Amino acid sequence: MKRILSLAIVLSVLLSMLPKSASATYANPYFMDPYFQTPDSGIEKNIFWKTYLYAMFTDDPWLDKSLKFYPSSSSYSTTISNTVSAWNAIRPASIERAKKVTTSGAADLVYNYANCPFGDPAAKLACWIPDTWGNLGTLNVNAWYKSSIYIRPDAYVIPGSNPVKTQYYTSSGGLIQNIMHEFGHVAGLNEQYHNWWWLDTVCNTGYTSIMDGFYVSSDSPTTQIVSPCDPMSTPNSSDKGMWNSYHTGGRYLPYSYVVYGDPANLGKAATSWYDYAWSDYQMQATWWRCGSSSTCAGSVLFATTYHIGENGSHYDVPGADTRRVIAYAYPNTQYNVHNQYIRVCVKPVYNYVAPIGEERCMTPFHYGY
Repeated sequence: MKRILSLAIVLSVLLSMLPKSASATYANPYFMDPYFQTPDSGIEKNIFWKTYLYAMFTDDPWLDKSLKFYPSSSSYSTTISNTVSAWNAIRPASIERAKKVTTSGAADLVYNYANCPFGDPAAKLACWIPDTWGNLGTLNVNAWYKSSIYIRPDAYVIPGSNPVKTQYYTSSGGLIQNIMHEFGHVAGLNEQYHNWWWLDTVCNTGYTSIMDGFYVSSDSPTTQIVSPCDPMSTPNSSDKGMWNSYHTGGRYLPYSYVVYGDPANLGKAATSWYDYAWSDYQMQATWWRCGSSSTCAGSVLFATTYHIGENGSHYDVPGADTRRVIAYAYPNTQYNVHNQYIRVCVKPVYNYVAPIGEERCMTPFHYGY
């Protein structure tokens, strides 16, 4: 089993537990600010402020909606520009091209050819960190304004190794791919490998993407080689689809449901859905009571709930090549709905003004409480 080097771990206790031989990229999945966002807000939690605020002005020729980036290392300026160009080539129609600027002060995104400012660099090939947040007032969202990408230099000497061990990318293409991977986080995409919040993480063998991770392909007493799970020179059609889904599409597909009968969760109805796009939007679920009709003829809406990935509702399926997300409610105690058929429909919600995704419904099931 290949071991991922691309762990997206937030909690410092988990950071301290990373094995010295692992390598990782980092994207903070907990972007929700509890002071400005709530689980039922229906608001996307990880988005660049221009993308969010200017979503309704896509046809305005006078409004500069582009993300500005600055490569702080002159020796890697061309490489960084080329990786951004690769993402520009597959951007959604509503997103303007990212543009290079000549000063960090003018930039929304600054590239640093340096170790990540936290954790073990041998366990972090790169990281993307939002630096400045700005509340968008009545829109009830705290979008990021400024952010930084740190790219760990190649030929990294692992501290404390005896004999001295040096970690390398497979080739210059591995370094370029890692730089490209980090911009995917800027665009709003999260990791594509399995179990990213666990230490036991693996390459996603069933899905090819620039957002997959890195693994140790060769290890000797003096040299360690890290390689991308999915070697590629540009983001592919899957990445393009995810980016488009993040803003304008995407859907969940129904998987299963369970109604709990144990005293601690009596009457809890939990529905499980395949996460089709592997993006990090919110799921909106509508709950319909149908009386004795197994086809839900004449159904009545009784609840709307929101379920945010990466805070406990999103989870990987060990051994499978997909993720699932859970939508749940307590119809009996929360909404006074008892002993009848229920239908649940869900769709992705991106932000306050941009389009929502495609709605899918689960086959009605009988609720016996």
